[in-house]
Amino acid sequence: MLKRLICMGVALLLCFAMLPTQTEATEALPAPIEEAIAQWKEELRTRYSPLQLAFSQETELVKVRYLRVDLRCTLSNEPSSDTFTLKQSFHASVHSGKLLTLEDFLIHGGSALLHSELTEETGADASIVNWKLTEDGLTLYPSRGIGAIGLELTEDVLSQVLIWDGSVTWRNRPVLALTFDDGPSEKTPRLLDILETHGVRATFFVVGNMIGGREDILQKMQSKGHEVGGHSWNHANLSELSWDSVYSQLLRTKNSIEAATGATSCLMRPPYGASNGTVSSAAASLGLSVTFWNIDTLDWLYLDADKVYDVILSEAKNGRVVLCHDLYESTIDAIERVIPELLKQGYQLVTVSELRSR
Repeated sequence: MLKRLICMGVALLLCFAMLPTQTEATEALPAPIEEAIAQWKEELRTRYSPLQLAFSQETELVKVRYLRVDLRCTLSNEPSSDTFTLKQSFHASVHSGKLLTLEDFLIHGGSALLHSELTEETGADASIVNWKLTEDGLTLYPSRGIGAIGLELTEDVLSQVLIWDGSVTWRNRPVLALTFDDGPSEKTPRLLDILETHGVRATFFVVGNMIGGREDILQKMQSKGHEVGGHSWNHANLSELSWDSVYSQLLRTKNSIEAATGATSCLMRPPYGASNGTVSSAAASLGLSVTFWNIDTLDWLYLDADKVYDVILSEAKNGRVVLCHDLYESTIDAIERVIPELLKQGYQLVTVSELRSR
């Protein structure tokens, strides 16, 4: 228990360390943001060439995963003392450095819903001239003239338009954790690509003796924000083993995960869901939280994408954990169809630890 608490404490300290308040930018920004900033500045210099322009910028890390850069341009015309200010925000993924647009956060049809909300709030056919992703959601800046006040979207609109992309948790939307056992396998890279396409995260419970030669797959899991836990060394029924044997199974797997990813592993799932006091005790001594599920797709039994799809959608409820295996093409076919449907229904697809933290 103590080791588990220490593990959680270190993770929390790292998260807090990565959440600064707004500060002046001092470090190099991702190249796509630098390019976008340079282009915006050049456009303003061209448009307002007779005026004097002074630029300043601030950066903020949002929910650990996003970097937002806020730019301010103050325009003046000497000898007159009159000035006015333009503002623009740029957003990028911390992991990939990709420049993000508002559409990256909208479900299908979200743009129309936003336009309707803007029209209702402003009383005019307004467009969005700027937007900000914050800890609480989105702030939109409609084209209502220079210095327009930002429009905070209402919760009911947020729940209709936003896609959760694996990190920002919207309080008014249900969460679901997709988990995959028995990998890594040759099928896992395709699954990772699907998850990345939709910007969602999952939890993988890997078998220790499957890691060798596939360390790159675990590295990609880690780099994309997924959670990696252990599933024993050789898929043994841990409830039939001695304390020392269980400890060895878990420790070898934990060490292999951490060697491959460079990150601490704090979760384990017993094969077959077979656990007892011995398993719990050995796991706790290694700081590992025993993890089960409450939606069993039985994908290994049916090998039928339609059945897996139907089970997940019929049993999906807020806070549930889905059990799948990244060994079967049929499972991955189902997940490719399931994710867009869950997102459309408003679900946030989170890791097990993120689900537990709510």
